[in-house]
Amino acid sequence: MRSLLAITFTVLAARSVAAGAQRIDLQSRPIRVNVVDGRLALGVITYVATDTQGRALLLGGPSKQHLFLLNPDGRSSVPPVSLSEIGVPLAWPVAAAFDGANSIAIIDGQSPRWARLHFGGGRWAMDTLSSTNLSGVSSMCSMDGRRYVMGKVGLSHASGAVHEVSGSGAVKRSFGKPFGDIVNPAVAYGHLLCQSMQGIVVVASRLYPELRAYTMAGEERWSIPLPSFQSMGFEVEGRLVRFVLPPDSLWDQTVSLFTPAPDIVAVQIGRLRGRAASRYLVMRTVFLSASTGRVLGEQRGLPLVRAATPKWLYAVMEENAQELQIYSYTFRVP
Repeated sequence: MRSLLAITFTVLAARSVAAGAQRIDLQSRPIRVNVVDGRLALGVITYVATDTQGRALLLGGPSKQHLFLLNPDGRSSVPPVSLSEIGVPLAWPVAAAFDGANSIAIIDGQSPRWARLHFGGGRWAMDTLSSTNLSGVSSMCSMDGRRYVMGKVGLSHASGAVHEVSGSGAVKRSFGKPFGDIVNPAVAYGHLLCQSMQGIVVVASRLYPELRAYTMAGEERWSIPLPSFQSMGFEVEGRLVRFVLPPDSLWDQTVSLFTPAPDIVAVQIGRLRGRAASRYLVMRTVFLSASTGRVLGEQRGLPLVRAATPKWLYAVMEENAQELQIYSYTFRVP
């Protein structure tokens, strides 16, 4: 006898949102980057992270194994390099974060490997390569010398949604309940944001309509439903998960988390039509208080922001874009 569990569609309207109360004003035409140093194409940009100096670290390139370190003017801070050129045996780098002034950490999505690299003097070099028991990683961030990863330990999500890891990639502790009643890779996949002004780690599932914030000690600070989020339904039969489109075929997913101001968290929600859709019909940017999670406002029409610093947005026009757009901006408070 089959056991079938159906999760119904939900459209959450957590509270009224005043569109335009808080907003991002783009101050210039973007700097467009698709070829770095006049020789190497960005290719599909798979991951972007920023540091306190405004620099951006990109994973991408023709083989999706290249590192790019860009200044806000779009020029290289260090020449781009493929991981194989510097002896880093990562088959599928999926997430990275700055790990000190001139160091980065990268985790592989195909093998349980973690690498730490440093840069300086115009070159990259590998410091350490180690094994990790993390898998299914989708996001990573760092603050105050601590590193956090969204994924699972071994093959299980039971330990939590967020994992603090050591410099060698070993899991030090896990926290945060998994998203939803059913834990599956699609729901567990998502985004992390280290919000250093409040000392919190913000977590979003790509498909589950909720945003959560935890202290650096792993205690939940706040949890809120995302406003007007239209989620997919899904059916679970044993270990098989089948996603079901809403009646109008419109569905939402969270696509980005970033910090445009010291006490602000911004979450971007893209709306698609149909299962195979690749372009967002609408991109909503919802602003929340980092300290309380209270929704402050909503803005439409911004590009997809992959990462941000207090002065610069690193954005793309769509998923799988091969061009980075760098905007200067200000955050308007009423």
